[in-house]
Amino acid sequence: VIVNCRAAVPAAKSGLESSLVLQVEDVQGAGNPLFLGADLPEDLIAGAYTLPPQAPGGTARLEFSEGRYASSDVDEPFNLVASEFPVTLKVSSMEIERAQLAIWYADGSQGWQYLVEGVSLEIDRPVNQLSIQVGLDPEEVPSDFVLEQNYPNPFNPTTTIRFGLPQEADVELAVFDALGRLRVVVEDALLTSGWHTRQFDASALPSGAYFYRLQTGSQVLTRAFMVVK
Repeated sequence: VIVNCRAAVPAAKSGLESSLVLQVEDVQGAGNPLFLGADLPEDLIAGAYTLPPQAPGGTARLEFSEGRYASSDVDEPFNLVASEFPVTLKVSSMEIERAQLAIWYADGSQGWQYLVEGVSLEIDRPVNQLSIQVGLDPEEVPSDFVLEQNYPNPFNPTTTIRFGLPQEADVELAVFDALGRLRVVVEDALLTSGWHTRQFDASALPSGAYFYRLQTGSQVLTRAFMVVK
């Protein structure tokens, strides 16, 4: 990710009050805004706030599931569709204090970018999915132990697990099946304070529901994921 601080572009004239507005632009300067944390009506009609069907080789676009360009949730995952790269994401408007963009690339790598209004990000290769995480600064040490939901989920065969440590600690990150049996130890080491990411490969596991547990001393955090093959 290449970061350039440029002036924010105005959001599209949709009348949407939103916590965060992202704008995508391809090499021709075409694209669309994406509204996160939008003030949507309660009686929302099916198909409202959706983009027209994407034509082959069409302009770059940001969209939620079902082609929506607005969501009432800030942290709903969204997609970037582009026929060629690089493309530019711009933070057009930002009403939340702190947020970061999580990017999962099609080649299996991931990236994180702290966001401020007016910043633009150049994305140089295909992306599987993106999401916004509020209140997390990758340069800061978390004040408590944190175990985030893995992404993607469900998955086959790899996923990313991210966790935060407020201090140096002996950490065990392990995966258990639905019966509580230990299947894989992902990490068992002394780790520094801060944020850590681990890739988990479930190639040796059958489809099903599993739990992953972060344990350090008396602290235990557990989340669930699904392997689908």
